Amino acid sequence: MTSSSADTPHIPLIVMTADLSTVSGLSVPHAIAFGRRFGSTIEVLHAAPPAAGSTGSFSVLAAPDKDKWLTNSLRPLLAPLQAYGVETKPVLLRGDVDDVLREAASTASLVITTKHGGGDSHGRVGSKSINLARTATAPILVVPGTVPEGGLNPEPPYYETIAVTTDFSEESLAGVRHAVRLARAFRAALLIINVVQARGLKATIDGTNVTWPDLPEGSEARIDDARYKMAEQIEIPEDVAVEQRVVMCDDVATGITGACVEGKADLLVIPSHGMGRIATMLLGSATESVLQRSKIPVLVLRRQWLQRGDAWK
Repeated sequence: MTSSSADTPHIPLIVMTADLSTVSGLSVPHAIAFGRRFGSTIEVLHAAPPAAGSTGSFSVLAAPDKDKWLTNSLRPLLAPLQAYGVETKPVLLRGDVDDVLREAASTASLVITTKHGGGDSHGRVGSKSINLARTATAPILVVPGTVPEGGLNPEPPYYETIAVTTDFSEESLAGVRHAVRLARAFRAALLIINVVQARGLKATIDGTNVTWPDLPEGSEARIDDARYKMAEQIEIPEDVAVEQRVVMCDDVATGITGACVEGKADLLVIPSHGMGRIATMLLGSATESVLQRSKIPVLVLRRQWLQRGDAWK
């Protein structure tokens, strides 16, 4: 199977959130990478709290205040995007910040946001980013919020290896198919990860070193079953280099992040398919844990989006 233009994801509008912190600049290289590859327009969005005495849910700031603010405050984010030839549109909205972000995300093909601090000692991520990841129906790319010692670098990344997780559910297999489309578009290798959960088997991650537990007798059958499902249920085009990795441990998030570390993944795709009323506000424990711990960008594909027949088409 060879590549065709019909296989290329259609991502016309990307919303990149900006809270004016230095950390927001970490989203810029990824916005450039996606914007250039897919010919996207990038809306650089800042959501501001309601003005004193204002009514209604949210509104656009009026000129000339809006124009002055955009010029002075968003220039550091707009300039590198424009330098790489990406079409940009600065947007400033007032209102409840979570509501504004959720509304903007509803019209986007992709949302790019940065988690602040890269997670604290308890693994918590920035509340606005995680709330958006919980509620946005569009795919959302969450970028780690740790600024390198050398400062920000707007150069777009090269996604040499794109990882994707699967538990062989219908939604996760749909997520794998989208990851294949991204891998082909970016000419990246694909790392497909399945975690076989086993109580008491603890894996540890220390920087770039992963220590996997010794497997108990009889566990090979479960691993072989997962490998068989990968071979039977996942079709990979001939022009995509692929590695299939099955790991066994007691914690799914640790298994996913550990496999990404070992596989030197540059981007992780997670199909999130929580079910039920509560799941509409939650990503699922494994997805949230990965967002908290991951040192690489994580692209979350929500269940509602994966079920659409026109997703990225």
